[in-house]
Amino acid sequence: MFAKIYRELEDGATLAALGYDILIKRRSAGQIHLPTGQVVACDPLTHPETEPFDFEVPPGTYPVRLCIADMRDEIVVAYAIIEIAPEPASRWKIATVPSEDTSLWSRDEYGFTGVSSLGGFMDAQTAARLIEYNALVGPDEDNEVERSMESTIRRAQKRDHAWANIEHLCLGDGNLIVCSSGYGEGCFRTYVGRNDVGEITRIVTDFQVLDLRFPSFGSL
Repeated sequence: MFAKIYRELEDGATLAALGYDILIKRRSAGQIHLPTGQVVACDPLTHPETEPFDFEVPPGTYPVRLCIADMRDEIVVAYAIIEIAPEPASRWKIATVPSEDTSLWSRDEYGFTGVSSLGGFMDAQTAARLIEYNALVGPDEDNEVERSMESTIRRAQKRDHAWANIEHLCLGDGNLIVCSSGYGEGCFRTYVGRNDVGEITRIVTDFQVLDLRFPSFGSL
């Protein structure tokens, strides 16, 4: 659809598609708390055991932005973005986890598998606590965290997109930022963006809505 390079799309920007303009809406999804600085991107409803990426950011709290595409007949989340630093990234790489042997991958195998139509960010410590909570509650009891995520899906089905900042005592100092994942199920890549001196400034999950390229400028 596009032959453009990914950039920081502003609220109200338009992209020319096949015969019409796509309106971009930028929305805040809240602050993500990263107590360890180890970032997990996954479908938190079905795969909270997903490994954290093979890089770390300074522990802290960071804003999460959503880039939403309004395409006349449907409105969907195109990108979820953690802003680690104010400046935009100048170079990008696909984010990977330590156990992945990327030399064996095809292009379509990068990323996490979304099954529930949700994608999200959390800290590795938060993910461990969520896994423990799910095991403690079990499949037959009321799981308050899952209920919150499922309500996000229901809102998405009514208005095409939705997001939530989920906090719960079981998560300790962390939280979940979840959103509807583009058109639903799929394999979604996350990219890590760095500035000219190699510092991480952005972590972006692409929900395969807009065909924009993340250019690679090296391995920093």
